[in-house]
Amino acid sequence: IPPHFLGKILQLLSRSNLVVSRKGKNGGFLLVRTPKEVAPYDIIEVIDGTTFLDDCILGFPGCGDENPCPVNSQWKQAKQIILEMLKDRSIQELSKEMSSKLDLVQRKQSLSATGTQLSNLRSL
Repeated sequence: IPPHFLGKILQLLSRSNLVVSRKGKNGGFLLVRTPKEVAPYDIIEVIDGTTFLDDCILGFPGCGDENPCPVNSQWKQAKQIILEMLKDRSIQELSKEMSSKLDLVQRKQSLSATGTQLSNLRSL
């Protein structure tokens, strides 16, 4: 993320009381609430507003219940599932899940690299 854009995002989050800034040597930005109390939706709502999923998935202007596109009803269901996931989980939960998935990927990469090294040694 470009620094100037990140600065604007942090300003928005600060104005919305999701983060607070601290000046000084050990300064930076801190969450106002604990990660367990912040849902991804809280952050997205500040940055993109509440209508970020309202547009037609196919891009048709005027798409809606009265003038639906071919996938309107499925998109409405998908939006509900997405919104529930973003509201019902905390950033702490997502962070833990990402950490365990990253650990797994790193272990697989390490094993793959070891296998490649052994294969290279065998060909000598």
